[in-house]
Amino acid sequence: MKPVNLTPDEEEIWARVDTFGNELVRDMGAALLQVDQLPEWMKETAVNHLCSKLAEARALACSWMNDRGEP
Repeated sequence: MKPVNLTPDEEEIWARVDTFGNELVRDMGAALLQVDQLPEWMKETAVNHLCSKLAEARALACSWMNDRGEP
């Protein structure tokens, strides 16, 4: 959810953050298209690997919040 009453500078930064978020989703979609090309016996492992990477990304974001006193 986008914050309200942003300054022009904050608006620009928020737009970049939003773009990065959209790229994460797009890249996951692209990765899943690659998974579709794997043999059946490899697909579950590949998806679990992608989910592990997502968990790493979330942990990085949570660590960032904890380091800065965010809830």
